[in-house]
Amino acid sequence: MKKIIFILLGLIISSQIIKAQEKDDFIASKQIGLTLSSVTGAGIQYIYPNSEKDNIKIVGIYIYNNDSNSKDSFFSLGGEYQRDLRETYTQRVYAFAGAHVDNSFSEETFFNSDGQQENFFSLGGGMGVDLGDRAKGLILNFHIAYQFTRGFGNQDKTRVGLGAGLGVGFNF
Repeated sequence: MKKIIFILLGLIISSQIIKAQEKDDFIASKQIGLTLSSVTGAGIQYIYPNSEKDNIKIVGIYIYNNDSNSKDSFFSLGGEYQRDLRETYTQRVYAFAGAHVDNSFSEETFFNSDGQQENFFSLGGGMGVDLGDRAKGLILNFHIAYQFTRGFGNQDKTRVGLGAGLGVGFNF
């Protein structure tokens, strides 16, 4: 009897070890949310799974204000390619490359001042992490990157160095 119990326990343990070693299959899901990134910009994000390991991320926002004292506008448009390196049900580690363009304009009509405009382009790549249920639900993501940023027009603000980003999304 002890021998049968020992064999059954051995089979149960070995089957659990084999099951843990099997590769899990993941169903890629789309994601929508909000993000703030020095590489891909700020705004509403949409992530589309291009294949099992590849994702395309699009980010954009447009804000406009026109009242009696001022006239302001801001837009940011960016994109990112993501390649999954490691994936489990609760986390995903990926490499990415991305870019964005942003433009802001501000004019104070109360003081009759000329408008101030700033334009920037950023390009970079790095590593990111998603935390949360990959199949459905809320996802928290953050990344760190190495980037190149350049100002246009009168904005001669060129910068090369580290950048970062964070976001929150919902898989569907």
